[in-house]
Amino acid sequence: MRPASPWRWVLGAVASAALVNGLLFALDLRTGGSGQRSRAEFPLLPPAWVIGLVWTVLLAFMGWAQALVLRSRERGLHGLVPLLYFNCLLYPVYTAGFTHEAVGVAGNLLTLALAAYVAGRLQVATRLGAALMGCVALWALFASFATYRLPG
Repeated sequence: MRPASPWRWVLGAVASAALVNGLLFALDLRTGGSGQRSRAEFPLLPPAWVIGLVWTVLLAFMGWAQALVLRSRERGLHGLVPLLYFNCLLYPVYTAGFTHEAVGVAGNLLTLALAAYVAGRLQVATRLGAALMGCVALWALFASFATYRLPG
C-alpha cells in the first residue's frame, strides 16, 4: 500500500486552520473586538490576521511533517505530530477563548515543550520534519514572551 500524498495532510491541516480561524474571527466580531484590546495590552503581538496566518502555516507544517513521519519506518513516532496538532488546534478552547491569561501562558509553555520534544524525537526519522516542528517551538516561544506581563 502506497503512503498518502503529503499534500493530503497539508491540505487537511490548512482546512482545519481555516475553520478554526474563521470561528475565532466570527466570535471576536461578536465580542466587540476584544482582540484589539489585547493588542494594546500586548504591543509585541502582531495583528490578529497575522497570528491566524502564522498558525495556518504552522498547522500546514505539521501536516507535512506527519506525512514525512508516516513515510519513515519509525512507527513509534506516528502519534507525536497529531498530539501536537490537536494541542495547538484546541488552544482557543482550553484557554476559554483567550480569556484566562494564566491558562494561556501555561498553554504556550505546554506547546513550546511539546513542540521541542516532538522536534527532537523526529530527528531520527526526518530532519525536515524536525525542523518544521522547530518552527512551532519558536513561535510558541515568541508567543510566550509577547503575552507575558511583568508584575508591577
